[in-house]
Amino acid sequence: MVDAGGDKETGVIAGWTMRWMLCVLCLLGSVALGGRDPYRRLGGDERLATLAALETKPFPVDLLASLDGWTDEPITPERLEGHVMVLMGWANDDPRSVRLLPRLARLHRERGDEVLVLAVHQRDGWDAALDRIGAGRVRCPAAHDAEGALLEALHADASPNVYLVDRAGMIRVADIDPRDMLKAVGRLVRETPKQARADLGRRVERLAEIRKLLPEKTADPESGDAAGDGAAGGVSPGAYKSAPWPDPNLDRLSALNVQGHKLPVPLGGEKWLTPEPDTPIHSRVVVIDFWATWCRPCLRAGERLDESQKKYKDDLLVMKIAGQSAGEKYPEDEAAIRAFLRDHPSPCAELIDPSQKLFSALKIRGIPHCLILSTDGVVRWQGNPLSPRFPKALEQTIRADPLLAARRTGAGEAPDDDG
Repeated sequence: MVDAGGDKETGVIAGWTMRWMLCVLCLLGSVALGGRDPYRRLGGDERLATLAALETKPFPVDLLASLDGWTDEPITPERLEGHVMVLMGWANDDPRSVRLLPRLARLHRERGDEVLVLAVHQRDGWDAALDRIGAGRVRCPAAHDAEGALLEALHADASPNVYLVDRAGMIRVADIDPRDMLKAVGRLVRETPKQARADLGRRVERLAEIRKLLPEKTADPESGDAAGDGAAGGVSPGAYKSAPWPDPNLDRLSALNVQGHKLPVPLGGEKWLTPEPDTPIHSRVVVIDFWATWCRPCLRAGERLDESQKKYKDDLLVMKIAGQSAGEKYPEDEAAIRAFLRDHPSPCAELIDPSQKLFSALKIRGIPHCLILSTDGVVRWQGNPLSPRFPKALEQTIRADPLLAARRTGAGEAPDDDG
């Protein structure tokens, strides 16, 4: 009996010991999970800092009222309160975001009582998106950011951009990698609003750590003081926001529409076939032109761009990027390009991108194709340089650009050398 009682007592102690150890392991596991961020974001170092700053702020719920074209019940501040929201910025001409729509539809169908789902279409291309919606190929709630205010406030770049809002109304994960979306939603749904608010301290610490890793020349991404973000020459970001930019090109583009956004991948890695400029690229308005020696329309467009470079020589940098091959019939190697340039000299900057990094990121399906960038690196117009609207868009961008305007004022509107 004594032995049996001893065995029983030992078993009880062992059972409590095991439970205690499991509790400790669970606690350590939760601490480890809380101490690191398990979700991937899309973007380079500077963009990750911008996204991390967003994750310390409330979702701009008032901007939901600026959306139109709702296909379902509008999301109001009252309806959002206490819910998790999944918001995707998308574009009808972007295959990646279109492929995500069924996943959002399933999430809406299976968890719509606790998760609000919204696909926010960018400003341009809504008519084509309505055709897709009318055909029943968009089964999740959608709306149109006609003014571009909401996606701009969320620092959306090339589609898709997926944002998660927690039960406390905070932007919890900004531009999450879609592969991690469902995992993150599952975790946010299990939280109470109080637990969601308690996570803010960890996100503030994460932002501080990310900022420590940025180069010293990169300033606070929220302040607009970083190089290329509109602060050069003492020009404030607000001056860029209020400038009278040209209307976006609403023609059907043979590429991803990035008007109003920065390039999906930054310039860099291209090989210069002409001398690289002594001044920073974004100290002038930039035109990026994709062309090939075998493309006759490209050659005509090149002549127009040559004239523009001469006309606006102090305010404009035309970067012609070659290297677009069309298979075995139209090979485009560096030797062929250099031979063409010897016979057809140009005042523009000539480059080649054998990796086609930017070309691929823009999903260009036809050339010539060009982009006009203001000095803050934002694409202000995009399309075929042979379009009759191109010269006016270029002139308006140069006239509206705040940095160039400040430079002209300081120089007293000095005339060109040609007269």
